[in-house]
Amino acid sequence: PILKNYLPGEFVTEVWQSFGDWVNLVYRVYVNKPYIEVEWTVGPIPMDHGREVILRYSTDLDSGKTFYTDSNGREMLRRVLDYQPTWSLNQTEPVAGNYYPVNSRISIKDMESHFTVLTDRSQGGSSLSSGQVELMLHRRMYKDDFKGVGEPLNETQFGHGLITRGRHWLFYSDLDSYGDHRDIGLDLFYQPVVSVGGDVEVGNIPRSGIQNTNKDLNVVTFERFDETSLIVRLENIRSKSEGGKMISADLKKIFGAYFSENFKELGLAGDRPIEKVVKDLTDHIKYDSGSVIGLKPLQIRTFAFTHSEELLNSFVNYA
Repeated sequence: PILKNYLPGEFVTEVWQSFGDWVNLVYRVYVNKPYIEVEWTVGPIPMDHGREVILRYSTDLDSGKTFYTDSNGREMLRRVLDYQPTWSLNQTEPVAGNYYPVNSRISIKDMESHFTVLTDRSQGGSSLSSGQVELMLHRRMYKDDFKGVGEPLNETQFGHGLITRGRHWLFYSDLDSYGDHRDIGLDLFYQPVVSVGGDVEVGNIPRSGIQNTNKDLNVVTFERFDETSLIVRLENIRSKSEGGKMISADLKKIFGAYFSENFKELGLAGDRPIEKVVKDLTDHIKYDSGSVIGLKPLQIRTFAFTHSEELLNSFVNYA
C-alpha cells in the first residue's frame, strides 16, 4: 500500500491509501465519534484474470472460530467456522462455505472486547481467522464458477469494468458497550434524505411533535395511511444478548396531538387487524394499559391513529 495523503483537521482527520491503480481507501477519524469511517473505491478490476476483492480488518481479539452477522439488520446470529447447528456439515469450500450475508453489520468478540463493522449495503462477510473480519467488496470473473449461474461475472459500463464505492464504520470497545452499535446504526442508517423536484405541492406531516426520550425506542414509521388515519411503527432496537429489556411506551406522550384515543393495533404490514395475525393476544398485550404499550427486545408493533380528515389535513406541512 502507498500512503497518498494525510489531512489533519479540526473536526475530521483523513488518511488516503492506495493499492495499485484500482484500489483506494480513505480513513476518516471524526472528533467525538466512537467509530472510524473507511471509504473504499475498487475498480475497474483488470482483465488479466478473475479476482474477488475483499477488505480484511485484523485485531488482537481472541475470537476463535466464532463471529456474528445480522439478520436483516435485526438480531445478531452466531456463526462458527465449518459448523452448522442443525445438520452435520461436510465442508468442501473452506472460504466460500464460511461466508454469510451481512446486511448491516458483522462482529467478533472475546472475553473483554468486541469489534463491529457496520456496512452501507449488503455484502458477503466472514471471520476466517481469529481476530479478523473480512467483507467482499467487488468481483470480476471470466469463467463460470459452475455454481448454477451458467455465465461469467463480468459486468461492464461504458466499455470498462465497474467501479464500486462504499463505506464501512469500525467500532471497537469493551463488552459493556457492545450494544452501542445499535445506536450508531440508527444515526448512520436513518439519516435524512434530501430530494429535489419540480413545482409539485407535496404534503407531509412533520415529526417535530414527536417526543421520544428512550434511546432504545425507535419510531420506524410515521406517515399518513389514508384520508382519516396515521400509521406508526415502533421498535425496541435492543436484543436480549445486548442487554435489551421490555420497554413501556406511552403513545399519548410520544405522539402528543397526533395521538388518537381511537387507535388500534395492526399486523406488522399494516394491512389487517392484529387479531387476524396473532390468534392468542394474551401474551402479546400482557404489558399494555390504556395508551401505554409494551415492546419486548427487538419487537416491532404497528398502530393506526384515526382522526377526522379535516384534523389530519391541519397537521400537514406543504413544501
